[in-house]
Amino acid sequence: MLGILASGIMASRLYNVQPGLSWYIILFLTAWCIYLTDHLMDGFRLKGAATNKRHLFFYKNRRIILILLLFLIACDAFLTWTFLPFRFICIGSVLGLLVILYLWAIKFAGTLSYLVFPKEILVGILYTAGIWGFPFLLIGEKQLFPDLIPLFIFFLIVVTNLFLYSWFEQDQDRADLQKSLLVYAGQRISIIIVRTWLAFSVFCNLTFLWMYFYDVRFLFCTIIFLTMQMLQVLLFTYRHTTWCQLQYRWINESIFFLPALMILT
Repeated sequence: MLGILASGIMASRLYNVQPGLSWYIILFLTAWCIYLTDHLMDGFRLKGAATNKRHLFFYKNRRIILILLLFLIACDAFLTWTFLPFRFICIGSVLGLLVILYLWAIKFAGTLSYLVFPKEILVGILYTAGIWGFPFLLIGEKQLFPDLIPLFIFFLIVVTNLFLYSWFEQDQDRADLQKSLLVYAGQRISIIIVRTWLAFSVFCNLTFLWMYFYDVRFLFCTIIFLTMQMLQVLLFTYRHTTWCQLQYRWINESIFFLPALMILT
């Protein structure tokens, strides 16, 4: 959750806009609601047969969590309607609908849903749009094509993050009938995909660095992106070590704390 706020800070500082405190609160509440809904659906779908401790926890405490979720949704809806412009509410509603459709398709639509709803790519799009969309639209008529480049690189980093989760949680995903890159493509092809994706991500960022090294904000952004990418490369390179096997979730999540450093610009 803190990674989402940190990414929101990066987008706002990079585009030099002021979305306001209410937007950060709405962003946090929305992400929390999606997280709770996702794990509640897994808990209800798998019930006591889940191998993932988080899914078991959510199923055992489903009544309390459901009440909390409804309360958070009510708070989120009130703040959104009160503080956000109507056109942003419409855009957010479309994204929310896509999230609901995604959750239904990936969990209840059957084994072929991965062909239509590729988990890592779709979540990457929704995650990036949800965080960067509002600050980007606040630029208004001053929007330029270069402003889309950091947004795209952030998307590449997010998808890499999801690929890494798929790798480390492949056994749990198979046991719980979860669809992911590893489950769908197998380890050999997945390694090729992840390595290619990482190389492309770094290449795009280095190109971005070469094109806009004269802009301090963009330069600082690319350095942060490059640091995040190098940490992802290291995590995947040493994926078979015991330490990475045990600490991958903390490492993967903490990588997204780095965008908060944009507050220094």
